[in-house]
Amino acid sequence: MEQRSALVTGSNMAGKTTFIKMLASNAILAQTVGFCLATAATVPRSTVMASIHGAHSVKSGKSHYFAEIETIDGFIRERAYGGIKMLAIDEPFSGTNTVERIAIARAVLESLGE
Repeated sequence: MEQRSALVTGSNMAGKTTFIKMLASNAILAQTVGFCLATAATVPRSTVMASIHGAHSVKSGKSHYFAEIETIDGFIRERAYGGIKMLAIDEPFSGTNTVERIAIARAVLESLGE
């Protein structure tokens, strides 16, 4: 996966989120304590960032969509400075209608591309 992107797809409850969490956890373990849960792995030093579940709340006045936009904006800004090497976005813009969700997810992925 070095210098590449991957799109993980599958049916509901197939383990996509678990798989993404496993990849990120192993990257962090490899960089911090020198091992990961694999028979063999080559893990380049990287900054790991993820958006798994948006942190929305009534108290803060942030909707799920707004919280996700803030997170994605942070990723784009960090990426512009070369700071992110591993990024996981789970079910981007899931609360948005299908046409807009696909369009905005594509725009985000294109802006994060190299």
